[in-house]
Amino acid sequence: MSETMLSLRIRGMLQNLVLYVLREGPLHGYGITYKISKLLDGVYKPSPGAIYPALSLLREKGLIELKHDGRRRVYVLTVQGLKELDRKKEEVEEFIRRIRLMVRIAREIGVFALLRALWNVSTKKKDEDEIDERRLAEARDLITRATNIILML
Repeated sequence: MSETMLSLRIRGMLQNLVLYVLREGPLHGYGITYKISKLLDGVYKPSPGAIYPALSLLREKGLIELKHDGRRRVYVLTVQGLKELDRKKEEVEEFIRRIRLMVRIAREIGVFALLRALWNVSTKKKDEDEIDERRLAEARDLITRATNIILML
């Protein structure tokens, strides 16, 4: 799954993840972002541009409320939000389990090191014509072989 696909899947689950982290108690926007990032082993940290629209939609649906805790504004689950979470809890927990497993495997087999290497190459190369086609074909073959091995895990 590409990074873009992963990001889209997580964003599609974002409202449910918000409900899931709020089950532990009231949180402010940054706290929700932090908990979601920690829950997904740091592979995704919702941006303010993703988290605050999700919070607004959840408020509109009556699933969360905004309360004031001194000077802080915190979000809390409503009774309706808790019922919605109960309905979706297994789906959310399965999603979290799969993300965590994927991250564990990616770390253990060096996917993140591979991504860093790609980034480093992209900073050195000024033009696509600088890419050695023979080495690119070798890398493609290695990735294909690695993909087949991973599918047998």
